[in-house]
Amino acid sequence: MGGSLPSPRDRAQDAIFRDPCARRLAGERGEDIANEIQFSTKHSWSWTARTYLFDQSLLDALRDGYDMVINLAAGLDARPYRMDLPARLKWIEVDLPEILAYKEEVLERMFRSASLKEFH
Repeated sequence: MGGSLPSPRDRAQDAIFRDPCARRLAGERGEDIANEIQFSTKHSWSWTARTYLFDQSLLDALRDGYDMVINLAAGLDARPYRMDLPARLKWIEVDLPEILAYKEEVLERMFRSASLKEFH
C-alpha cells in the first residue's frame, strides 16, 4: 500500500476516494518528482485504480473479521487517516525511522492527534 499525489480525478466531484493528506505528505518535492515521471502524468488513472483496489481488499478483510493491519514499507500511505475504519482495528506501520518520523510530523500538524506505531 502506498501513497501518491492525488490526480486531478481525485479532486473531481465524483472521485472514488479522496486523500486530504497526499499533497501535504508529498510536499513540493514530491509533486515535482511526480510531474517529472512520465508514467505518473500519462497514467495517473493506474494509481487511482491501485488505491481503490487496495482499499476494497482492506474492507473485504475487515468484513471477514481481520482486526490488524501491518503495513510493511508504509511510506506516506495515509489510508488509516482518510478511510472510515473501525475503532477495533490496530494499524501498525513499518518503515525506515526517518520516513515514519516525517510522516508523523506532517500528520500531527494536520490532525494534532496522529499516533503511529513503528518497529525498527
